[in-house]
Amino acid sequence: MENLKEGKFTMRDMRDQFAQVMSMGSIGQLASMIPGLNSNLITKDKEKESAAKIQRFLTAMDSMTKEELDGIKPLDEKRVLRISRGSGVHPAEIGFLIQQHAQMGKMVKSLGGFANMQAPNAEQVSQ
Repeated sequence: MENLKEGKFTMRDMRDQFAQVMSMGSIGQLASMIPGLNSNLITKDKEKESAAKIQRFLTAMDSMTKEELDGIKPLDEKRVLRISRGSGVHPAEIGFLIQQHAQMGKMVKSLGGFANMQAPNAEQVSQ
């Protein structure tokens, strides 16, 4: 969580977020809890497909080293192939995972981390 407060987003942070989403129940249930979102937006087939994709991402991330998860070692082609063999996930999906991570990282950075999203404290309110 410290990384997110500083505007950094590692593969480990992404893995933690995915694991948390998976532990909360079905994606359809989560979507139905969001005000204004149509609960029929995600069909059962799409829900199963999305859950399976997240599970494959988690499996691929479980095959990464600590250095890869923490962004210390870059994920080059050789590492992607090793992760693919270790996880049974196609290299193209690992490439997609890396793209998604980069996109989410840009979003976190543009928000200035999650520190800016916290509720104001009493001192800030009185100013």
